[in-house]
Amino acid sequence: SLFSVISAVATDVTMHSSLSFMPGIDDEPEPGDGSHDADDPSLLVDLDPLPPSAGGSGGPAGLTRRQQKEALRDANAEVARALVARTGLTHAQVNTEMNRLAGVARVSEATLIQLRTRLDKAEVWYQKVGMRR
Repeated sequence: SLFSVISAVATDVTMHSSLSFMPGIDDEPEPGDGSHDADDPSLLVDLDPLPPSAGGSGGPAGLTRRQQKEALRDANAEVARALVARTGLTHAQVNTEMNRLAGVARVSEATLIQLRTRLDKAEVWYQKVGMRR
């Protein structure tokens, strides 16, 4: 990270509530003046449901994107180790091939979908290598 916390304690700070420091502007409008139209049905908007997490089974629901990526990277590393053992290739050779199969330039910069694709392709490769023996 480029930033780090220096202190969690505010020192010598004066907080202004909204725009109350500007003359003529109120934070809270008076009820009945038309500014609180939250109950106006014409202002209601129907929203589409949230899409499922990118990559489908990228991770269990409730995980952050970072946690999902970490889980996929761990799974990719596990398959890579298994492929090294099964193929006799080096870790570098296996990872290069996994990246090539999934179209990933760098695992550290891969999206959830790319990490999922990389894992899927590696698992297919692992199964194919197992059938040849």
